[in-house]
Amino acid sequence: MTLPDGWVVVDQKDWLIRARLPGKGELFLLSGYNPNPATLDAWIQGNLAGDQKADPNAKICQGPEDVTIPNGPAAKGYIICSTIVPEGGGAAYEAYDLFNTQIDETAKVVYELEIWTSKGTFDEVLAAVRSQISETVVWKLYQP
Repeated sequence: MTLPDGWVVVDQKDWLIRARLPGKGELFLLSGYNPNPATLDAWIQGNLAGDQKADPNAKICQGPEDVTIPNGPAAKGYIICSTIVPEGGGAAYEAYDLFNTQIDETAKVVYELEIWTSKGTFDEVLAAVRSQISETVVWKLYQP
């Protein structure tokens, strides 16, 4: 993956890359083996449950719908909407957590693109990912 100016890698492991556009949002790319086989629906519900830890009222507000992960497999795309109250104070804001998720036929290999951002910067961050990053992604474990 190639990141344009302004983006910073904040975490990288064999199975995960997390990049941040400071003050705007974050991009997560996950490709790896899941030791606990799961269905795609269960994985989606797990992502929702994760967001509900920060906001019990978080919900899937768009999708799931058929999409293709950039340079990757067919997937399900969905957005989880929530309201975030910053730690340490500050005004609450609406957040969007976009996922493109796929689990292979063995239920063990997961591919996931996630974009987390405020509602106010969502379009800008999504456009940057689509136009400057997505075509440079090479998915570990994916064979078209």
